[in-house]
Amino acid sequence: MAGELNTLLDQLRSLPVEGPSRGGPYVGIQPNELTRAIVAQGPAAIPAITSRLDSASWSEAVYLVFLLRELHAAAARQAVEALRDSARFEGTPHDMTLDMQINYFLRDVDSW
Repeated sequence: MAGELNTLLDQLRSLPVEGPSRGGPYVGIQPNELTRAIVAQGPAAIPAITSRLDSASWSEAVYLVFLLRELHAAAARQAVEALRDSARFEGTPHDMTLDMQINYFLRDVDSW
């Protein structure tokens, strides 16, 4: 599983952030073939997903946080909060999609 999971996660690096507008300066991320395949790996995928947050590009981080939310990965709370509190993407031309994914995760985490 680890090899297959890493191959799937590597594909996130080139996956464009796209989805329907939610009325704000961000896009609504929805499941796609790749994210469904990663979620199908189950809770065992959570440590690998979480460990990638520190080095992820902006677009990869969007999908990583989305996946953690899909997997109800409450154990990843600290890592997601650290990503939120980091200044890694400040000053780069991005919309608020990552911020919204982080907000959704943190809003929902206490209910899991």
